[in-house]
Amino acid sequence: MGKLTRPSGLSSHLGEHNWELHFVMPYLPANATAKLVTKTVSDGQSVSSFHFKNQVGKVSKLNLDSRSIMRYMYEDLDRSSPDHIGETYKIYRHVYGPAGSRYVTEGTGGLVPHHRGLCFGFNRISYRDQKAET
Repeated sequence: MGKLTRPSGLSSHLGEHNWELHFVMPYLPANATAKLVTKTVSDGQSVSSFHFKNQVGKVSKLNLDSRSIMRYMYEDLDRSSPDHIGETYKIYRHVYGPAGSRYVTEGTGGLVPHHRGLCFGFNRISYRDQKAET
């Protein structure tokens, strides 16, 4: 199921007469594929197509036509050197900026190397009167 919306502030490159299609895929099993097709909207404009490019065992990249959207880094742990361990000890998702040319997420290294890609972090979690252990 999808929803057509007016372009957001981040998508001004689409033009004023185009719409964005937003959808959530409810479930896709590991190693399965999904075919997303181009559709035509009522004004005759064609909706762009999403597609994945997969480098098996390393990275799966989501593109919108030729523009990079996100990439999922999942290479197996490489213990051949400390640098390779730091690059492969966890999976993460890079998110690209609106133009698709730069990441808006941090990769390996940096001030907090375990915070890479898309990260949700909390340090005070509770439910009613119960507190999570830190």
